[in-house]
Amino acid sequence: MRKLALVLLVGCSSPEHKLPTATFTPHIASQETSVACGEDVAFNGDASWDLRYAFDYDSDGRLASGTGTWANATAVDTFAYTYAGDNFTSYLYTSGWDNSQESVDATYDASNNMVGYSWSYAGDTWSYAYSNFLGANQPAHEDVIHAADPAFGYDLAYDSSNRLISAVPTTGPTWTWTYDDAALTITADAGNGAFHGVYTYDSDDKPLSETWGGTDPQATPSSTTCSWDADKLLTIASTYGTDSQLSTLRYDCTAARKAAGQTTHVIKLRHF
Repeated sequence: MRKLALVLLVGCSSPEHKLPTATFTPHIASQETSVACGEDVAFNGDASWDLRYAFDYDSDGRLASGTGTWANATAVDTFAYTYAGDNFTSYLYTSGWDNSQESVDATYDASNNMVGYSWSYAGDTWSYAYSNFLGANQPAHEDVIHAADPAFGYDLAYDSSNRLISAVPTTGPTWTWTYDDAALTITADAGNGAFHGVYTYDSDDKPLSETWGGTDPQATPSSTTCSWDADKLLTIASTYGTDSQLSTLRYDCTAARKAAGQTTHVIKLRHF
């Protein structure tokens, strides 16, 4: 069991309300929250596996590092982030159980578009490269490289509101995203229901829920539900198959924050 968190970006709202664009990255999915000083994580309702995190922020109010202590052991997990200007550049997580590490490293062009990143866990590395930008943060192509596997890629398309609507792969099913700005939902689909997901938001574009499933045998049912108090994220409840996790954010330890009152953007790393 590992706590996975990362810091990145969120989209901006237009004068005429539109949902933010979906993202197409296998390991990074963004979610906005107020500054929290810690997080308590419960796995499968078993208190003996509780995990408590404490967060530290840099002078710009960005999440810089954290430590997680397990209730049933002396094991301590750690994570750390680095930045260049306003851009996130790296993340490193180390397990307190076996010292295994997970890392993400990102690169940007002169216009601050992310042009590539790599994700690695215990020596298994995936690399993603973005090219042919149509506009800010709008690559028209993504290449994916993994070990000795044949390289493959996606051609990406956007709607008139600059939101991702399709990813056509070199081989395999096409991904599509459909936006319902009235119902405040985004629907993702690949292979006509083989993999299918629905995101719901409130009127301020805060994420409320995310559900995944599909007809493909590898489409493990999963869900995430967020509860809020105004702009303060309170809990994140998630399931993946028969496993469950409940994260409760803490805001009562202001000494952990060097820039209290600022907003940070917490990213959950997710494996499809």
